[in-house]
Amino acid sequence: MINKILAVAGVLALIGGGVLFGKWLEKPTLDDLAYRNRVLAAASETLEVELEEGRVAYNRLVRDYNNAEQAWAYVNDSLNNVAKALKIQAQKDGRTIETLTTANARLRDSLDVLVSNINITDSVITAELYTYKSYQDGDIGAEGYVSIWTPEDDEPYANAGLTFDIRMQPTVLISRDEDTGLAECDLSFGDMPVYVRDLECVNNWDVDLPTRSEITLPGILTGSAITLGAIGILALIFN
Repeated sequence: MINKILAVAGVLALIGGGVLFGKWLEKPTLDDLAYRNRVLAAASETLEVELEEGRVAYNRLVRDYNNAEQAWAYVNDSLNNVAKALKIQAQKDGRTIETLTTANARLRDSLDVLVSNINITDSVITAELYTYKSYQDGDIGAEGYVSIWTPEDDEPYANAGLTFDIRMQPTVLISRDEDTGLAECDLSFGDMPVYVRDLECVNNWDVDLPTRSEITLPGILTGSAITLGAIGILALIFN
């Protein structure tokens, strides 16, 4: 009787172990998560996010890779020449790129120009141009000149020059959901009138997530041994 009780307890322990092993098997590997995330990122679009105080951010799912060579291949095939040049320089410096972000954006604004130091002579009119506009996340400035010649024996003609100074402080944030492993990329120029048409973020995995390791032969043999052991003990009990 005691032997049967011990045997049943052993079977229950083996079954419990099998259940835990099955739950472990349900967890994805990092490669599984990376593949799923790339599929989702390819299907997602760049979204505009309204922040406080008139600020705007742009959000996009991140293309994840658990393999540096795959990440490099995507950079070479899909991103712009600047990203490729950065990659080459990083390789020359012996550095590893964990995250790379590119954006296709435009800056559109209107500026009121101050015209000063106007000088008029018999043959030319000259003036200096200046403008400046400040934002919470940068500023836009421009200065230059204009000259208009008015010769007596010819048509008037002119030339002008304008130098822009644009300072921007964009913020890039990449976050990851610890439960799903899904990463998102946020890019913001704050209250500056910068419009992002396309956003691409690439990440090579270096995180601790609730995943399992790849299935190996010892793992399969362990699971098989648990199953066969339980069947064997049950056969001994009921024979």
